[in-house]
Amino acid sequence: MYIEQAQVFSDPKRDKDERIVACSFVGLTDNISVNLNRKNDVVGAWFPINSIPKLAYDHSIIVEENIKFLRSRIVNSNLLKLLLPSDFTLPELQRAYEQILNKKL
Repeated sequence: MYIEQAQVFSDPKRDKDERIVACSFVGLTDNISVNLNRKNDVVGAWFPINSIPKLAYDHSIIVEENIKFLRSRIVNSNLLKLLLPSDFTLPELQRAYEQILNKKL
């Protein structure tokens, strides 16, 4: 599992009534851990990166910015290697990159 602080959203106009600062994080986990913990999910839901539903307030902007952050982060690092089993194949690695980058490699 990997987690990193991504961005801070502090625009004074985020909320019309008061100043609200949001600190966003990007987390990555493998599908085995997700499936093991899925039955314990009471509040949340999982969505594919390209099928996130409409969100309240400016949360869609936050998600979009964090996806951009993740895409730039994986291009310049070996983060995805942490999520794959030690005996991963190159097609598996390619598929993971393609899903996150949303383009065919």
